[in-house]
Amino acid sequence: MPLNVESRNPELDTIVLELPEAGIVLRTWESYTFESDYLTPADAFHFQIGDDLTDQELDALSVGATVTLKVNDAIQATGFIDEVDIWNDRDGGTKISISGRDRLGYAVDSGIDPTTQIKAGWTLGDVMVSVFVPFGFEKFFDDNEDNRNVLRGNRGTKTTKKGKPLKSFVLHQLKPYPNEGAFQFAARIAQRHGLWIRPTAIGDGLIVAKPNFDQPPSYRLQRKRQGGSRNNILTGNVTRSGTDQPSVILASGFGGGGEFPRSTLRAAIVNPSVEANVGAVIDKWPKVPFIQTDFPIVRFKSPRARPVYLYDDESKTQEQLENYLRRELSLRMRKALVAEYAVAGHTSGDAVWTVDTIVDVDDDIGRLHEPMWILKRSFYRSRGSGTMTHLSLIRPGSLIF
Repeated sequence: MPLNVESRNPELDTIVLELPEAGIVLRTWESYTFESDYLTPADAFHFQIGDDLTDQELDALSVGATVTLKVNDAIQATGFIDEVDIWNDRDGGTKISISGRDRLGYAVDSGIDPTTQIKAGWTLGDVMVSVFVPFGFEKFFDDNEDNRNVLRGNRGTKTTKKGKPLKSFVLHQLKPYPNEGAFQFAARIAQRHGLWIRPTAIGDGLIVAKPNFDQPPSYRLQRKRQGGSRNNILTGNVTRSGTDQPSVILASGFGGGGEFPRSTLRAAIVNPSVEANVGAVIDKWPKVPFIQTDFPIVRFKSPRARPVYLYDDESKTQEQLENYLRRELSLRMRKALVAEYAVAGHTSGDAVWTVDTIVDVDDDIGRLHEPMWILKRSFYRSRGSGTMTHLSLIRPGSLIF
């Protein structure tokens, strides 16, 4: 797929808010923000509109109304209105603000029944059905590729990599924590198997999968010193940080007795973002299995090894402990290189900017020349700034659950 950076009028990109129950479509806004963060379970939107609405349109803008959000006819989310605010002043006239989230927001708000029991032998698919069918989710996918193409506007290269079927993840007996939310409970279990939960754009299903770092780039970002009109980065910064970057993490789990020196359930992982001599740590614990990492990451030099020792009382098996270690490393490693960019409009070429995709970055100013993974994208518009997208990028492979 060609990676376009050609100049186009960003004001041609439009966001519409459809109210399917009333057969109404709103498309003219004074301002809006629409945020999608891979790590935030529900995408959020906020629109402001003037007072030129009909009574029918005002009646349709009610709390709990179903909405569909589209960018250039590409569905981005299906959800509900959470709040409607109408105000008036002498200078600005009447204004209406509409806020809401996608359909997963209700599962985030709701608690899990404290009597819920996940029996030994249940699969992860059984848990998803038990928790999320009451919220209207009836389909569960182990791969995000089809949904990703919907979000981009049916543009993208199909990949053949698939996730493990949810029925292959067999669970031990589990029960909710006190005051635990429905989404929180399901996500806690999914993360034990290295997976994360996100809704489909259409809103009828959930994707329970890992981020895809192996896909080809869908977009290109360019900021060349002599790039001229080919540059599409308006503003941006690239941050490289060695803060909170341990050179090695060692952990023990509940299933092995807890205390690290005596535990039989132990594992360790070396941080590929740090170049440090960890030989002494490895030599001290010869029986601790080290998880292999194979990330093509340029390392920061550290004059001293910085080991961290952790304990996880929820890890009952070696696989769960290793997933816990990867997740703990990820919380730190993804901060090692972060790029934040603002671009005009909501598309690159004809493809809508989308999370869980790869962008080829060629940035002379930020000294960044490599593929990056889109963690977050925020659409926004105002009279002062026009139509814009803000992108948060991390290195592929640096987000693990």
